[in-house]
Amino acid sequence: MKRKIMMLAVMLLMPVTAQATDVKKGMECAVKKFGFAGSNVFSGNPMTATKGPSYLADKKFAGYATASKDPKMASFPKGVGLIGRAWEKGSDFSPDVTKLDGSKFLRLQAAKKFGVKGTVAFLAPDGTVIEFFSGSEIKKPDIAGIKACFQ
Repeated sequence: MKRKIMMLAVMLLMPVTAQATDVKKGMECAVKKFGFAGSNVFSGNPMTATKGPSYLADKKFAGYATASKDPKMASFPKGVGLIGRAWEKGSDFSPDVTKLDGSKFLRLQAAKKFGVKGTVAFLAPDGTVIEFFSGSEIKKPDIAGIKACFQ
């Protein structure tokens, strides 16, 4: 009986683990392919950063990734902030968030503090919003190319 329960538990956990691994691989692919500093995943209603997975290529942006997980600072109703707009429209980006006011980019202070400039976010097929960020401007992101990393 214990063996059957254990096998059932493993079978139930496999899709979640596989999905998280796939998301992590997709984020790593996009970060490396497009030169982003890192990425965050947001889910729920309103959208808030998940405790994982996230991916950092440059550890100097770890403070921004951590700040993005603070629900007091980063909770996005549909249409509000970069994450909320990506949730509503399918994708959104800002070439340089430091040139925006706080109503357009809700984590502006964290971005300035930790050196984030360009951001891009898209709505993944599983309903999460995945954000990529950079320490430099992002001119025109290749959304299709980024999404291809997740297929």
